[in-house]
Amino acid sequence: MNSRTQAAITGPSAKKNLEHLDLPKLEMPDISDSDIRAILNANGDKDVFKRRLDARYYDFINNTYDKHFLNAITQEDINKYMQNKPLATLAEIKDKLPSEYHNLVDVFLPAKAAELPPHQAHNHRIDLKEGTTPPTARNRPHLQQELKVIKKFFDDNLQKNFIRASKSPAAAPILLAKKPGGGIQVYVDYRGFNNITIKN
Repeated sequence: MNSRTQAAITGPSAKKNLEHLDLPKLEMPDISDSDIRAILNANGDKDVFKRRLDARYYDFINNTYDKHFLNAITQEDINKYMQNKPLATLAEIKDKLPSEYHNLVDVFLPAKAAELPPHQAHNHRIDLKEGTTPPTARNRPHLQQELKVIKKFFDDNLQKNFIRASKSPAAAPILLAKKPGGGIQVYVDYRGFNNITIKN
C-alpha cells in the first residue's frame, strides 16, 4: 500500500478519498467513513459489519481481516520454524520453576507435550446445525518455502499421532502467522466449521 492510498483510507473522509484514487470503478458501500476505516484497518467485529452489508462485500471483509491477521512472514521466521529446537533439560526447567512446583516438574517436560494422554471412557462429540454439512475450503496459495513449513507441521503431528490421515470430503485451509518473537505459528481456519456447530 503506498502513502497516497494509506492517507486516503485513514483520512477524515475515507469514502470520498477512495473514490478519487486511480482505482477501478467501485460501488462504495452505504456505511459511514468511520466504519470503512475500521474495516480497512481490521478494527472491530467483522461479523457485525457483515450483517450490515450486502453479501457481495463478504470476501472483501474476510480478505482485509486475514491480511492484518497474517503478518508478513520472513525467511528468518521460516528458518526458525524449520530448526529443531533443543529440548530443555530437567535442571533447566527446575531453574525457572518456583520451588513449590518442583514436585510437579514432570508435567513441564517438553517430551510430555509430544504425547497424547491415555484414551478415556468418554468420546467428544461435535453436533452440527440441522441441514448443514461440513464445508470444503480450498487452501490459500503458499510460497514454496511456506509449503515446507506446512509439510513439517503435518509430519511432526503425524509422528506424534496428534493427527491422522483422513478421506473426509470436508476441509479447512491452513493459515501461517508470524509470532511476535519471530518464527511461525500454524493455524487451521475452522471458522467455516464453527459457523455451523451447535454451541454447548
